[in-house]
Amino acid sequence: RVVVHMSGDEEPANDALAATLRVVRRPHALVVAPGESQLTAILEGEGIAVTTATPAQVPTTAAALGHFDTVALDDVAAPELGDARAQALADAVRTGQTGLVVLGGPHSFSLGAYYASPLQDALPVGSLKPGNLQRRNLGLEVILDRSGSMAEAPYGVEKIALAKVATRSATAFVAKHHDQFGAIAFDVAPHLVVPLTRLNSPADAAKVNKAIDRIRAEGGTNIYKALRKGAEGIEASTEHDRHIVLLTDGISEKGSYAEVLPRLRAEHITVSTVALGVDADFELLQAIAKETGGHFYATLDPRKLPKIFAKDARAAARPVRLHGKIGVTPGEDSPIVRDLAGQKLPTLRGNVVTELKSGAQAVLLGQDKDHPPDPTLSQWQYGAGRVVAWTPGIDEEWAGEWAKRSALFADMARYVEPAVAPQALTPRIAPGVEGEVEVDEAEGAEPAAGVGAMEGSIVIPGGKPTSLPLEPRAPWRWTATLPDPRPGVDAFALRNLGRTSRGLLAVPYSEALRPLPTDATPLGPLAAGTGGRVLAPTDVGTLTARRTDLWWWFALAALLCFLADVAARLVPRRRGARRMGLRPRSGGSPNADRKADRVGSATSTPA
Repeated sequence: RVVVHMSGDEEPANDALAATLRVVRRPHALVVAPGESQLTAILEGEGIAVTTATPAQVPTTAAALGHFDTVALDDVAAPELGDARAQALADAVRTGQTGLVVLGGPHSFSLGAYYASPLQDALPVGSLKPGNLQRRNLGLEVILDRSGSMAEAPYGVEKIALAKVATRSATAFVAKHHDQFGAIAFDVAPHLVVPLTRLNSPADAAKVNKAIDRIRAEGGTNIYKALRKGAEGIEASTEHDRHIVLLTDGISEKGSYAEVLPRLRAEHITVSTVALGVDADFELLQAIAKETGGHFYATLDPRKLPKIFAKDARAAARPVRLHGKIGVTPGEDSPIVRDLAGQKLPTLRGNVVTELKSGAQAVLLGQDKDHPPDPTLSQWQYGAGRVVAWTPGIDEEWAGEWAKRSALFADMARYVEPAVAPQALTPRIAPGVEGEVEVDEAEGAEPAAGVGAMEGSIVIPGGKPTSLPLEPRAPWRWTATLPDPRPGVDAFALRNLGRTSRGLLAVPYSEALRPLPTDATPLGPLAAGTGGRVLAPTDVGTLTARRTDLWWWFALAALLCFLADVAARLVPRRRGARRMGLRPRSGGSPNADRKADRVGSATSTPA
């Protein structure tokens, strides 16, 4: 029972709320690891019963795995687990018999051949192929602007010369990893400089560099034609990752980018763009990079081009294993990380690169300085079960300070546990109906198909047992009206076809007294964003606490108008008539009056 006391509270009827909790056995987890696992001690310290096993000892049937609420794999390689055990584990999760936590490390995910395992389908992240490589091969196409403006030398060296030096850093990287490379120079038209070819040695890179050195700056600028030509070349690459780097310093002629960009995106070809100088078309280059999933770089100093090209080539190659200081940033909200609220997130020392699947939630992201963000902690619903993936693992060598966050790993295990089955014949408060309870025979036991009578009684605190008349409302569903719907905790007893159920029922206060959550109305975000708050319909006092009365302003205005009108009426008409040169009428005939009017009109005209 929770009681809340607040100053200024005008409604005491909603100050207390009670709830009941059925206590069952503590959860049971199966921790699978090639050797000893730190996870065992962490879970046992959190009150979870743990059974340990090697990968070869994992059951080969989903039914056997159903005895565990959670199965945790600690840096287990897919070949060690085997296809049969992996399939059984995936089936057990999909049918809701157990939950799954997978911890990374040097032998799991992309480094553990998960791409070829039946376990791949059950995970919220996809492992890269082949998983035993430190990086995936790259097809790289460089598109260089050779227009006349590239001959300018703002720092004593022509921009085109520095662009050639930047390309050398890319060819050296490609040759080191035996990747494919191609180059195109463009003005108003594209010019093939180096056809897409594999560089296997520094000598191959030297030949390519000689061809690039022959580029001369002249002509106009047409980015569209160059990008279309580059797309045709890179599409021929047989590498898993295909990437284009486009450099320009000017404004391009118009082109049909709506045709080429969707084509590149569909082929999973990324384009990074480099804007050199203040005259480059920043808006176009940013749009190209964003549309294709590449990076946008902007610099005024052409001497920074070699560093930009080298950095982008490393990022495009996408290594499978990351080392060094990796920052961690929050992603989507999850109960797993509620314990981290308000804390500074420590860095990681290593991580396995994976790809977040559609429909999964990235709860934490790892960000390396030369690498796009990767899912570090992710979760999703797989069939009737839940799966959590923590790619850095639990060893301090990779996890760093995260290895000491015991509550985080315990919360992973508890999050994936199947829900506790409801107790048979348990009443609950009917939603939307004041003072009514319902009983569902199908929950927690085999339903009796509505056969037989349902008998019940209820005892309010300090009272005696009172009959609870239950009536069939639908197949397997019975309802009754509480004899005393006051909030509190009542004891109940239900009997049906020889089955008896006893327990406690928490009766809340009326829905009409329930406070309205801020986010339950469209006005909530408006109030939160402007520093205000959402008022209850009955909270009229707040609206009138600092009111400004305007009635006396209107009263004053009316008084002034009245006085002005009186003053205007008191001004003598006679003096006004003389000022206009008019004579007052005298008694006489109507004709005399009309004549006087004509004379007055005549004399007033010259005036």
